Amino acid sequence: MSFNVRGLGKRLKRMEIKRMIKENDMDMCCIQETKLEKMDTRLGFELWPGGEFDWVWRDAEGRSGGLISIWKRKVFEKTSTWNTKGLLVVNGRWLEDNVEMVIINVYAPCLFSEKSQLWDLINLVLEQNSEAKICASGDYNSIRDVEERNGRGGGIDQRDIRLFDEFISASGLVDLKLWGRKYTWYKPDGSCKSKLDRIMVNEDWLVWRPDLKLKSLGRSISDHCPLILRNSVTDWGPKPFKFFNGWAKHPDFKEFCNVKWESYIVEGWKSYSLKEKLKWLKRDLRVWSQETFGSIQHKMVAQRGDIQRLDLFDEVFGLEEEEIIERNKIGAELRRNMIWNDNFLYQKAKSKWLKEGDVNSKFFHGWINKRIKVNGLEGHFVNETWVESKEGVRNAILGHFRDHFRSIRPVRVNFDKSLLWGINIDHESMENLGAEIGCEVGKTHFSYLGLKVGFNHRRISAWSNLVEKVKKKLEKWNGKHISFAGRITLVQAVLSSIPTYCLSLFLLPRALIKLLIKVQRDFCGGGVSSNPRLHG
Repeated sequence: MSFNVRGLGKRLKRMEIKRMIKENDMDMCCIQETKLEKMDTRLGFELWPGGEFDWVWRDAEGRSGGLISIWKRKVFEKTSTWNTKGLLVVNGRWLEDNVEMVIINVYAPCLFSEKSQLWDLINLVLEQNSEAKICASGDYNSIRDVEERNGRGGGIDQRDIRLFDEFISASGLVDLKLWGRKYTWYKPDGSCKSKLDRIMVNEDWLVWRPDLKLKSLGRSISDHCPLILRNSVTDWGPKPFKFFNGWAKHPDFKEFCNVKWESYIVEGWKSYSLKEKLKWLKRDLRVWSQETFGSIQHKMVAQRGDIQRLDLFDEVFGLEEEEIIERNKIGAELRRNMIWNDNFLYQKAKSKWLKEGDVNSKFFHGWINKRIKVNGLEGHFVNETWVESKEGVRNAILGHFRDHFRSIRPVRVNFDKSLLWGINIDHESMENLGAEIGCEVGKTHFSYLGLKVGFNHRRISAWSNLVEKVKKKLEKWNGKHISFAGRITLVQAVLSSIPTYCLSLFLLPRALIKLLIKVQRDFCGGGVSSNPRLHG
């Protein structure tokens, strides 16, 4: 859980945090803005139910700041800590899986210059712990997009938005989607609300825990919402059956299918009999696949260990003929398991990355899990109420489409979302007409369906959005995790297709084509870093 509590001086707030931790069975809690200049062990017992905890903290400076990270002692073991203004870092191990982990607790300042320094410090922590699973949570006091703020009072600092967005994109952290709520901070008078609080993880964390779900609790003792991160799997019902080509290469596959098929006895129409037999065969194939291939990774590890043991024994004492035959047999089984494993990975990926040497890479799995987080469906608003249950979501979606297709209404123009243009009409007349029908008058230069209209497309400045889109895409790809062949594949499959839509309507300037080619070459040669690049 991550929570900006806006002061822990009152006993009521400490009791409320303890209640939230207990009711939600939290393993760890990161608290921001305690506003306490001195903290002791007694405070920890007031916050954590049961008393079996460990914790670290950073005192507030005057009445500003203050951070606490507290967790179950039997779940997480601390190895080291580090802190500075607005940052509390804990290195340790998650005991259940024995994995290295870094927990970063963030309370960002308001000043632009201080934020820039804090983002640099977080990037430094990420670089120093690149092999660990990292979670960075807290109050970042910034938004990534104007859509993350709503209300009046104060302007929106575009520099701050751009800096924060660039920091997240370059850091490699995944900004997890918040389900059930759009904003995390609300001004007491209700005039403004923003998404200031976040929990972000790196790609290794997503590979380890792919079924993450970020939710918020209701506000009670603060103007910020508590955020809760869980590993949660929603059962949406039976999954489609998928046949793996690797099954057919197993020597027992055909005999297994024949025996099972002959054993099924179904009475009725032939089409019904075929359907039922296929359903039963599908069920039995899943069981057979799990028993035959389910532990293939463990088998390969054990076989590599056996070969290593026999090789070392051979170097010192030599091997008997039976032992040599055994080693050859283990080697043959290992190669066969490696081929089957490669076939399964290839079919699951459906990508050239596997052919080109990126099998099972950190980048591959991280990118897939990122897309799952973006495209996943964890709930749905029904009559302004957030619904998460499987039945509730299904019924809401079904009801929406049923009502949509039943209603037959004439199409009406929504003037609030429309713009009015005139040809050979003076501006004053257009303004009067727009006021008459309640429609805003559009300007000559505008964007429509992603394309700029009214610009001189022979100038490279008219294509700044296209160049920015390509560069932004590259920022999200951490080049150091991708092989050279993988970068070539990404350029061919993704980057080269970005300008396709524009090319269907306009001829790109020669200078723009050269610039896009240069960006692609730089990425192929050395990712997105500043290291020397390889050019062919």
